[in-house]
Amino acid sequence: LRKEFPQLGVPGSLPLPPQTPEGDLTMDPFAAAHGSKPVKSYEEPRTRDEE
Repeated sequence: LRKEFPQLGVPGSLPLPPQTPEGDLTMDPFAAAHGSKPVKSYEEPRTRDEE
């Protein structure tokens, strides 16, 4: 191992961004495989321009 590089963690060990803008970080990248239901889709809140 080259000394000038610090020991890095496991690839993909950082949490993923939230599934929705206000959501929590996604700690498990394969949540669906471990039994939890992923967010199907995110509906953006309607803005005044769309009404």
